[in-house]
Amino acid sequence: MITTDVLVVGGGPAGLTAAVAAARAGASVVLVEEHPELGGQLRYRHRLITPPGEISPVSPRALRDALLKSAESARVDLRPGTVAWGWFDDGTVGATCGNQSLAFKPSVTIVASGSTDLPLIFPGATLPGVFTSRAVQILINHHKVLPGRRWAIVGGHDMHGEVAHDLRVAGGEVVATAGHVAIVSAHGIGGVQRITIDGISHDVDAIAVCAGRQPDAAIPMMAAQGFAHDAAAGGLVPVAGQDGRLGDSSIFVTGDAAGVTTVEVALVEAELVGYAAAAATGHTDASRVNAAADAARARNAALAERHRRRAAYVALHAQPYQ
Repeated sequence: MITTDVLVVGGGPAGLTAAVAAARAGASVVLVEEHPELGGQLRYRHRLITPPGEISPVSPRALRDALLKSAESARVDLRPGTVAWGWFDDGTVGATCGNQSLAFKPSVTIVASGSTDLPLIFPGATLPGVFTSRAVQILINHHKVLPGRRWAIVGGHDMHGEVAHDLRVAGGEVVATAGHVAIVSAHGIGGVQRITIDGISHDVDAIAVCAGRQPDAAIPMMAAQGFAHDAAAGGLVPVAGQDGRLGDSSIFVTGDAAGVTTVEVALVEAELVGYAAAAATGHTDASRVNAAADAARARNAALAERHRRRAAYVALHAQPYQ
């Protein structure tokens, strides 16, 4: 059994930021990340990001390096390649690292597990050559593999433009696009060869689906916490307080796992949640955390709107696991 004040699940921008904040407040912090490399979406996106308090934007890779340096200097116990697979009634989190089984017993857990692509259902959507938006970005930006030359992009999410840009930079050609309301079908033998959009056919060998993202909040679901529905935040989202805490539980949630948002907003929110988790373990004063949250909302309109919507959430579902 591995004990710690704070366990952070997820090593993306929100998880790293929350871990650093909690550690700097004096808490002992362990961070687990299922992938062998830390950074989450910072590993495969190219869109520039302006961190809190900065004027000039930086590359995702530069931000990742800065966050890792901060985590190491704050003495966060970083454990990439470790999958947190279960939450138990006593607050224990089960995990695996390779062939090793682990059990963490934190005082509080911060869930920063990010989000997953939403699917789009249309005839031919299961053909080889149909990819979700982040799958495309991971292949071309992280693994340097372009899995098709002639592309169609379907779905009206705002990732559409970013994916189109990344494809063109990688040498692909975007020959057709379709929004949410278009009638789409894909055709081919053994893989995508053609797409029909509103009755017009185009020869393509790959399709990128940009239908949006949904929170990946399995641990709150396992803990039978309440979920509300917020379409703008990706669908079912955990019902959390302004400090990210789920009711009176020992679980906090931040970043996309708390509702899909931008990296810029996630960085601000995650720092506050990290301090709130440290306060819950007695390492800083809650009133200071609340004052910092008020100041952050005053400076960041997007964070203020996110918290305003969160305050109106009504739990519609809680999954019983007992």
